[in-house]
Amino acid sequence: MDECLNTNWFLSMDDAKKKIKLWREEYNSFRPHSSLDGFTPNEFIETLNITPNSLVSTG
Repeated sequence: MDECLNTNWFLSMDDAKKKIKLWREEYNSFRPHSSLDGFTPNEFIETLNITPNSLVSTG
């Protein structure tokens, strides 16, 4: 999340929400993570046969 905050200039609260939403979608859908054996978070969830709603958020 720091990467998103450090690379964007937010013009309003609505602008911030839109940019953060787009960043989160890219981060979870298109960026492979070495800690997940090269899977994106969404791909990794699919390999476990679980749904995002069944995960507990810790932060």
